[in-house]
Amino acid sequence: MKNKHNKIAVGELVGYIFSGLIALGGLTLAILGIIARNLSNIDNALRQANDKLADAITLGFQPLGALILLFGVILAVIIMVTVGKRVDIEEERLARRAQRFSLEQDNKSE
Repeated sequence: MKNKHNKIAVGELVGYIFSGLIALGGLTLAILGIIARNLSNIDNALRQANDKLADAITLGFQPLGALILLFGVILAVIIMVTVGKRVDIEEERLARRAQRFSLEQDNKSE
């Protein structure tokens, strides 16, 4: 059994970091929405910002943060699926090459 270490492509790494930062931003926004609603002071700055955002785009911090988090996760999944397909194609190509080589070696020995 071979122990292979596949290097991560730079684009893949950048994509993972970018999607992770988007998801982290969405999670932060959702947490700020929870904090804004649960503070006892009605006139806190977080609640006022949440209410102004809700008036402007009809979404407060929590639902907007959830949508941004969902977008980041979907982006990461798309990157994983794309890279997974590329790795599978490469493994199949190497397996076919090894099979051809073993058939050629069998024909030469006969």
